[in-house]
Formats: sequence, structure tokens, C-alpha cells
Amino acid sequence: MPRLNITNDDEFEHIWDLYFMQNEPLASSHLYIPGVGNHEKFYDYTSYKARFWNNQERFYYSFNYGNTHWISLSSEIDYYVGSDQYNFFEDDLKSVDRSQTPWVIVTFHRPIYCTDAGQYDSHSPGGALQTTLEPLMREYGVDVTFTGHMHCYERVHDVEDGDVKTFPIPLIDDTDTYLNPTGPIHVVVGSAGAMQFERWVHPQPVWSSTRFANGMDATRGADHEHIVDIQNQIEQDPTLLDGVTYTDTFGFGIVNYMNSTHLHFEWVPVTGELKDEFWIVKNTRD
Repeated sequence: MPRLNITNDDEFEHIWDLYFMQNEPLASSHLYIPGVGNHEKFYDYTSYKARFWNNQERFYYSFNYGNTHWISLSSEIDYYVGSDQYNFFEDDLKSVDRSQTPWVIVTFHRPIYCTDAGQYDSHSPGGALQTTLEPLMREYGVDVTFTGHMHCYERVHDVEDGDVKTFPIPLIDDTDTYLNPTGPIHVVVGSAGAMQFERWVHPQPVWSSTRFANGMDATRGADHEHIVDIQNQIEQDPTLLDGVTYTDTFGFGIVNYMNSTHLHFEWVPVTGELKDEFWIVKNTRD
């Protein structure tokens, strides 16, 4: 069987069933909102449609939850200017009532920015997602994007075409705080449990704040030469990862929308001491 789930031959329905049996305690008691990714494409998204197909029969939608407006897009279908999805996105952003939902969150599968070397050309300045969706997000004041796809965790500053517009400062409890950012903070949370065998771009681009994978912290300030050396050794002998505690970089995110001006995010590991957190503090939008 292939090591990664990338062929029709290893897309098994009973895996879907097992996954949702395991998740039933959570999904039956909390709001559980799906987003389609590349592995749902098998057999024309049949497994996904059988479980989540909404009455509009499309892979993108939006909803309000408390003081937050959520927009779920699909990076797997046409999102270019003039497409149905792009038009939906623009119209939806225009319709947001900031007096009722001061926070706007956008989710989709593939990241706009990520320094995992595996698909860096697509997840860096000049990539299709960045050139197509970033202008709308900045024009209409999207606050955060949550994505996955790459098997890692990474936080990316408020950035426009690779140019950082807002750096955080240590403010609330000495935690990174973005004061009145002009665009979204990008959070890649692809660390929920898929195998990690990642290589990072070095040196770390200035727009990348924090990044974890392979049981290690690969953030700026870490021993980059040592990390690169380990990466090169792993390429030659993958068994070197056998002793790594992967669960140190397996984790999930918790976000709290405190009020109309304060948002707090924390990435929580399954094991170990690594963590990342930040605040967004902004003036109330009209």
C-alpha cells in the first residue's frame, strides 16, 4: 500500500466511517463545520458529498457564529477572478455587517503562505491563491485565515505580496500582539495527526513567524544549520525519524473572540512544551 493516501486504491469508505465514529463525541456536541480538501476529490468527492453535501450543493458557504462571520472556501475548485466562487466570496465580504460580526475568518484547504518546501512555489508570493484572493481579503478586512494541507503548523504575519505590513509586539502577558493589522494573520494548522516528513525553506522568510513539524521547532532563532543538516540526513535515511516524538508537533488550534476588539489564538500540542499564541487587537470597525 502506498505510504501516502494519494490513489483511488487506498480511499476506503470504512476509514471515513471509523474517523467519524471516533469524532462522534465532539461532532455531536459542538458545531462541526467541514471544508473540502484535495483528499476528498476521490471519486468526484463521493465520500464528502454523502456526509456533508449542503442544500446548495457547492463547496463554499458562509455563516455567522457569535460575533464572527465565517467564510469557508474551496482551494480545490475554480476560485479565479470571474468564477462563481470568486463572485460569491466578493459579494459575501461586501455584505458583512461589522456591527454584528466584527471578526471575519476565512478557511480553505491549501495555504496562501507556507514555508514548507514541498509546495513552496504555490504557497508563497506570486502563487495563484495569493495573487487571486489576497487583494479581496485586504480590501474587506479579513482578520484571520485558517488552512491546512501541509503537515505542519505555521503562523504568518500580516503580509501583502511577501511584504510584512504588521509585526507583532510583546504586549498582553508578553504575548505576540498584532495592533490594528491591515490584513489577515495566516495560520496553517495541518498538524492534527497526518504523517510529518517535512522540509522547510531556509532561510526562513521574514513573513513567517513560527513553524513546527517533525517533532521540532524550525522557527527563526533556532539552530538552522542543525535543522538543515538533520533534514538532509533524513532524506538519505528516513529511519532517523523513528526516535522523534511526533506528537510534540501534532496539535490543534483554539481561538477565542473575546469581544469586538480582542482575539486570542493558541496552538496546543498533543505532547511536549512547544506552543504558539498571539493576540489581535484592533479598533472597532464601523
